[in-house]
Amino acid sequence: MLKPLWFIAEFCHRNQKKGLNMK
Repeated sequence: MLKPLWFIAEFCHRNQKKGLNMK
C-alpha cells in the first residue's frame, strides 16, 4: 500500500532532523 504524501514528508522531515543531530 502506498503511503500518503503527508506521511512521506513527515518521515523525511524527521529523518533529516535525526541526521542533523547525529552529525
